Amino acid sequence: MVWTKEEKAAYDKTYRVINYERDKDKKKARNKARYEREKVKILAQSKAYRKTPSGIKTQAVSKWKRRGVIGDLSKIYDERYLHCTHCEVCNKEFSSKSDRCLDHDHETGLFRQVLCQNCNIMDNWKKYI
Repeated sequence: MVWTKEEKAAYDKTYRVINYERDKDKKKARNKARYEREKVKILAQSKAYRKTPSGIKTQAVSKWKRRGVIGDLSKIYDERYLHCTHCEVCNKEFSSKSDRCLDHDHETGLFRQVLCQNCNIMDNWKKYI
């Protein structure tokens, strides 16, 4: 039987879907067994990654996404958040990295500025507008 290009593509797609469904449970069981076998190693690698600059960035960007911030968060992290040493409103120097807060509009989700804890909690930045 000779197939046209479209018939062959449709057959291949159906074949992949059927085999995916058939092998899905096997793959899931295989991955679970691997995780149980190498759990300590996987967790150690994960813990080590979270301490790298890339891991820290990934955690920050993920946290912002969960909180509803939209936009190019990776660019915001690299260009504004990482290099910010003072609050953009009250000009207070950050004593630690945990003092920095990413302020965003809760209605639109857009990034506004990098603030200290006090300015972020009390919305003190609104006084300066």
